[in-house]
Amino acid sequence: MYKAEEQSVPTEDGVKILYGISDENRFYCEFTDSRETAENVAKLLNDNEVEGCHVPEIIEDLFYSG
Repeated sequence: MYKAEEQSVPTEDGVKILYGISDENRFYCEFTDSRETAENVAKLLNDNEVEGCHVPEIIEDLFYSG
């Protein structure tokens, strides 16, 4: 089951909190500064029973593709 997870990311100005997706085996990547957005993505992945191997490409398509 996927869930939103908070990560502290070092920046030039200190530390920034970003959110990403994790499951019981790993953390995939941080991609937003909005907890709500990360929770919506986790729900989308869970509702569609997405296999872990597809999570990075789905996040890339949703957030990084033009």
